[in-house]
Amino acid sequence: MPASTNAGNGYVSPSEVTKTLDCLTKKTNCGPYTTHGTWPALRGLMTWSVNWDCFGSWQFQKNFDAYFGRGR
Repeated sequence: MPASTNAGNGYVSPSEVTKTLDCLTKKTNCGPYTTHGTWPALRGLMTWSVNWDCFGSWQFQKNFDAYFGRGR
């Protein structure tokens, strides 16, 4: 997913991605969506715009490092 609004289409705010991760790993914050299970071993996300994350003071990395318990 894009790490920044500057990176193009498809950007999703960190708070919405966090809700999605909670849904997939803990089955919470799913709203009306019902998962077919949980994946508590999920350990990362991929961004195709790491250079834009650098431009944005590493907001994407900092948010999700903290989510996965790898805060700096």
